[in-house]
Amino acid sequence: MRKKFKFKQLLNTYRSLEKELSNIREVMKDLHFEFEDFYKFYCNKYSIDINSLNQKNSEKISKVFKEQAVVPRVREKLASKERDHKDLYKDIARKIHPDKISSDDPKYDQIEEDFKKANNAANYGLWGDLFDIAEKYNIDITDYDSVIESLKIDIKRIKKDIAEEKSTYSWKLFNCDGEHKCRENVIESFLKQLFDYKKT
Repeated sequence: MRKKFKFKQLLNTYRSLEKELSNIREVMKDLHFEFEDFYKFYCNKYSIDINSLNQKNSEKISKVFKEQAVVPRVREKLASKERDHKDLYKDIARKIHPDKISSDDPKYDQIEEDFKKANNAANYGLWGDLFDIAEKYNIDITDYDSVIESLKIDIKRIKKDIAEEKSTYSWKLFNCDGEHKCRENVIESFLKQLFDYKKT
């Protein structure tokens, strides 16, 4: 009973963090454009030649943006093969495989979406997603020790992803809440880091 409660507690934490990360990434799509606009405005205001800076630092820029490129979430290797949760995935497939119901069934689209989520979770080791589907369809979990350990790893991964998103200059600019001096300080820090440039 105690382990089941711990599992539910961790799963709720996972869901909350996953939602936060999803929301941040959705907002970031617009924030990158906002940063780009203010960056151009700032450089124009202080007569900073962006093209010249880009040309002089082309190798460094290429390296920075390559490092920041979005990469698929990679499966984190767990301590043992017993923690790959294949049995749980099979239980989910037996219960909600789309082939088991008619495409006319009103629940078909939701079941198909959930099965794809479970399949992706099993393929990439996104165990929190797999446990979320199992919980949704009341599929029994037999090895709480292993599941709890996997959830802890997933929670740690998501916290790291959130921290990385919040370390970007776009996010820093957003957190200035429109305060002009703060926004200028963000651009100055960006120029200093990327080009070792300081406004005179």
